Amino acid sequence: MSQYEVIPLLVGSMKVNFETQTQLPESSSATLLKGKHLVVIDTGSLSDQDSILKVLEQQAMSVGDVQYVVCTHSHADHKGNAGMFTKAKLIEPQSLYSTQSFPMKLDDSIEIISTPGHTDQDLTVIVRNTKEGTVALTGDLFSCKEDLTSEWLWRDYSQNQVNQEQSRKTILSIADFIVPGHGPMFKVIK
Repeated sequence: MSQYEVIPLLVGSMKVNFETQTQLPESSSATLLKGKHLVVIDTGSLSDQDSILKVLEQQAMSVGDVQYVVCTHSHADHKGNAGMFTKAKLIEPQSLYSTQSFPMKLDDSIEIISTPGHTDQDLTVIVRNTKEGTVALTGDLFSCKEDLTSEWLWRDYSQNQVNQEQSRKTILSIADFIVPGHGPMFKVIK
């Protein structure tokens, strides 16, 4: 089984006011999976290009080295830079322009599954062989660690709360760690 390293390209963030129960996503997470394949999960907003290029350079690679780009959903803050990875195969939720079906395996360690809720076409990338154990890269299925206890953080932006709740339970049962859409990676407490 191929071992993968999970490398943050962008650590997502959001401003949260628990008193007024309001939130403002500031940036989304973008992650590099480095192993048998080079895979980027979500690509941030257009304004994030320089930050992504800097981390790739620190890893002694360029956008041309990336083999796959997976967009967890079609919002601009998660796929805004997909076009800069011109040599990579783009994997995205089903749309007018995409006829890919899920689940899909990239290799013996990486599987892409459908996890609807935030949008009807959300994807999650499951990486089974990392030093952290099994890591789920979820896009906005999980906004941040705090939405585990403050459900309004994800429910306010959910297209289908019933589906999202079920998708979240599935991921919590699989993952040792989660990379959420707008926060740092966190450990799943079981």
